[in-house]
Amino acid sequence: MLIYISVIIVTIFVFNKEIEGTIKYNYAGCYETNDPSKLSYQYAKKDDKNMTTKACVDLCESWRFAFAGLQKGECRCGQYQPPEMMRKNYGDCNHPCPGNKNYRCGGDSKFSVYETSLPPNNANGQASSNNVGIDNRLGTPTSAGKEQLIFQDNFDKLDITVWSYNIGPGRAPDYEFVTWERCLHVTYIRDGRVHLRPKIQPHEYTENSITLQTCTGKPVKCTKKAVSTYTPPPIQASQIFTKNTFAFKYGRIEVRAKLPIGDWMIPQIWLVPKNNTWYGEGYQSGQIRIAMARGNKQFDCSNSHYGHRRLEMGIILGPKSNLKQKMFYKMAPESWSNDFHTYTVIWTADKISFLVDNEELGTIQPGQGQTIRQLVGLPASTDNIYKNATNKMAPFDREFYILFGVGIGGLSDFPDTCAATPKKPWANDSPFSKAMSDFWNDRDTWFSTWKGENAAMKIDYAKVWSL
Repeated sequence: MLIYISVIIVTIFVFNKEIEGTIKYNYAGCYETNDPSKLSYQYAKKDDKNMTTKACVDLCESWRFAFAGLQKGECRCGQYQPPEMMRKNYGDCNHPCPGNKNYRCGGDSKFSVYETSLPPNNANGQASSNNVGIDNRLGTPTSAGKEQLIFQDNFDKLDITVWSYNIGPGRAPDYEFVTWERCLHVTYIRDGRVHLRPKIQPHEYTENSITLQTCTGKPVKCTKKAVSTYTPPPIQASQIFTKNTFAFKYGRIEVRAKLPIGDWMIPQIWLVPKNNTWYGEGYQSGQIRIAMARGNKQFDCSNSHYGHRRLEMGIILGPKSNLKQKMFYKMAPESWSNDFHTYTVIWTADKISFLVDNEELGTIQPGQGQTIRQLVGLPASTDNIYKNATNKMAPFDREFYILFGVGIGGLSDFPDTCAATPKKPWANDSPFSKAMSDFWNDRDTWFSTWKGENAAMKIDYAKVWSL
């Protein structure tokens, strides 16, 4: 009995020591994490062998979050305390922190949650921002006149009640060489702008395997294992979108952004169809590219520059076997990554116009008795795909949502017929696993071009008006 009592006393002492050692922070409790989507905390660090309570809380506070959650070597940051239904007994969070065995860092499927010194309404995470009009997303206009503002985000904070994350490996139709993740070091707010910055995966990932929690793809796509003939997607990247909160049909969208520079980068400022059931998967349901400039400094097609100096704006549509696009372009004297620019698309039931810094690059407008599919050259054999079309603009006659991201490589956006210096290391007609491995094996060449913040796409604001 005496031995049993002494063990209890020692255990309580260790837990109290943890609280005293972080007296700056209030302990919020032990919470289950069987369903991480309910927790809605973002990764700050994963598998850190030096993780301690203080290290995680300080990191989350530096990122302007109100709460920090620890599970073994993992640190996550969030804006709100987890819901009460997820609370567990204090003793269930009994795993020693990797960086200091006297401290506790959660447990099996459990998080130790701490408050930082920041209040919940002064952080990055879930709180609704004044600069994102909730009424606007519900369709209540905020300005008088013909055009009415129906969506606005100035990115003073990243509001995850508005923006969702794509989580999972790159997949159809572009098959980028990335794993889309929700991590603070690839998606973050700085200077009132959202930054999307791709990073190389940790060595342990590319050499072993990973299972992605809260993956938005099919289960078979959410676990990737390295074998002799396959390397899991080697790049951590970010893709955020409004599919679950805001979509529109016809209107004017304006995005002020600074594009990234670095070999094999594809900035993604797209409008994407909310529902693929009308016309089918991939590009059959269309895509509107608000802005895109490949990150390479030297990438030439048919004796023309197709890299960081060439801005492309336009549409893509059609089945994989008959994919068509209509793009407008403008060449920059130096690079589209040197400064912020304003990219605008005006989309009506008759036409789609593309502008940069108020200069119109072009308009796609079918003629009398013509459809937009005929205008871009889709053959009559594809007409059955668009039998549910409501007008000549189909598939651009349905609701689309906003998507921002930075893709890497892939099998669509870097034609094999183009000349790159250094040489493109993969072929688009190779099996996907081989193409991705060839890309990864050339990392000593391309990674040196990803230089700090210049490798991040920065979005200053996004606005949408009804017409």
